[in-house]
Amino acid sequence: MQVKVERLPGRTDDAARVLLQLEGTAEPSGLASELFRDDGVLDVELSAAAEEE
Repeated sequence: MQVKVERLPGRTDDAARVLLQLEGTAEPSGLASELFRDDGVLDVELSAAAEEE
C-alpha cells in the first residue's frame, strides 16, 4: 500500500529507515524475514495497524 524511505539524520553513509505498509490476511513475519535478510539491516519492527471502523 505504501513505501516510505527516510535518510537517518546525522549519518554520512546510505543508512535509511524504510516503512513498508502492506494489507492482507497472512502472517507478516515470514515475509519480513525474507525481505530484510541482509547483513546491512540493523532492525526490523512489525506492527499491526488499528482496524478502521
